Amino acid sequence: MKTFATLLLCVAASAANAQPVYRCGNAYSGAPCGAGTMVDASDERTPAQRDQAMRVAAEEARMGSGMERQRLASLSAQKPAQAVSLSGTPAKPAELRRAKKLKWVKIPKAKAPAGRT
Repeated sequence: MKTFATLLLCVAASAANAQPVYRCGNAYSGAPCGAGTMVDASDERTPAQRDQAMRVAAEEARMGSGMERQRLASLSAQKPAQAVSLSGTPAKPAELRRAKKLKWVKIPKAKAPAGRT
């Protein structure tokens, strides 16, 4: 909203001062350059058209603020997603206790057959 108001003030100030604008290649400047050409940058709208444009811009800014408030309200109402697992249902505490009671048995390494190294 502040940026829009600043932009409108700049446009209004530039229309009041009506300084010449020069096109230098792909850039525009207030100072003449070597191969620059002067560009007619005057505002040919009537005061009624300017007023209407200001009203439309203010209405759009108001609608945009309302839409932003709605978006923020809907985002704050959303609950974060719950963690999920692809491995099925979690183990129950009794199953975990049984798993802890299992003893590991050490298996001896197989010996290489005689004659091979």
